[in-house]
Amino acid sequence: MARLKKRKTTKSKEKKVEDLDVEPITCELLGIKEWSYSSASTDPVRYGRYHCSTFSEVHLWGSKRWVVGTYIVVDFESLQDEGLSDDEIVQGCIKFLNTPPPRRKFQRKVRKPVYGNLNQAPVSYSFVEKNGQRVISTLIVTDKRKNKKFWGEGIKV
Repeated sequence: MARLKKRKTTKSKEKKVEDLDVEPITCELLGIKEWSYSSASTDPVRYGRYHCSTFSEVHLWGSKRWVVGTYIVVDFESLQDEGLSDDEIVQGCIKFLNTPPPRRKFQRKVRKPVYGNLNQAPVSYSFVEKNGQRVISTLIVTDKRKNKKFWGEGIKV
């Protein structure tokens, strides 16, 4: 009787995004409604949505880190004309979003970032058009399971 051999698997050859030392780039997150088909202008708006898919490439996914889908609004065409690469633009925006708001007068407690501690390198990103404006669609890793600024909550594994 012949022995079964182990199947050889090939590693994924996807391009990994590396952390770059970049300057923060001023940007903002695009507000989205909870349901995309809702047309009422009075519906509440938040700035991202927790992703429910499994991300095995994210270290400690589901226990200490969660993935959020967002749209970043930035004038990336002018930044590309200045000579910045796509990775530098996206990581500069994430670095800007990671900065905590300034402290109030007489406040002792150090403020935390609004969206949690975001990893500088996103899981993925692409340049898309949303509501008539060009934005960056990104999947960002955060350390907050529940955040008032995002729809839903992260899956606990």
